[in-house]
Amino acid sequence: MSRSASAPSGELLYESAARANEILSLDIDDLDLPNKRARVTSKGGAMGWVFWQTGTALLLPRLLAGRTTGPVFLADRQPTRAVPSIDRCPVTGRARLSYRRAAELFGESTNGWTLHQLLSPNTTQLVAVADSGAVSPDRFDPVRQLRNTAARQRSERAAILGM
Repeated sequence: MSRSASAPSGELLYESAARANEILSLDIDDLDLPNKRARVTSKGGAMGWVFWQTGTALLLPRLLAGRTTGPVFLADRQPTRAVPSIDRCPVTGRARLSYRRAAELFGESTNGWTLHQLLSPNTTQLVAVADSGAVSPDRFDPVRQLRNTAARQRSERAAILGM
C-alpha cells in the first residue's frame, strides 16, 4: 500500500468517526457498499454499523480492485511471518494492514496527525474553523491533507512517466 493508498482508511475513519481498530478489522464481507455502511464489532464485542459518505464510497471500489473476500485494508508487501488465514487476502497473499503501519502511513501523509485525532470532538470544530477561511484548511483537516498528498503523488508519477 502506497502512501496515497492510505487515503481510503483515513477518509473512512474521518467520515464514520469509527475507531481505527474497527475499520482496520473490516473484511470485504462486512461492507454494504450500496448503502454506504459496514458491520463492525465495537469495543466490548457489540455488533454495530459505521456509515460513510461519498468520499469513501468513491475510494473503496478502487481499493478493493475487484477483490470479493478477505481484509479490506492490506499491507503493502507480503508478510515475513506466518499470518492467520483470516488476516490474509486469498487473492494477493498480503496480510491485513496493522494498526502500527496504518498509523505510520497516516502520520506521514498528514504531517504528523494521529489516527486517534480523527475521533477528537475538536476535529469537527477545527475543520469548521478551517473551512471558514480564517486559517489554512490544510492545517486542521487531515483528510484534505491526504487528498492533496495523493493528488501531488499522482502528478509526480505522471510527470516521471511523461503522461
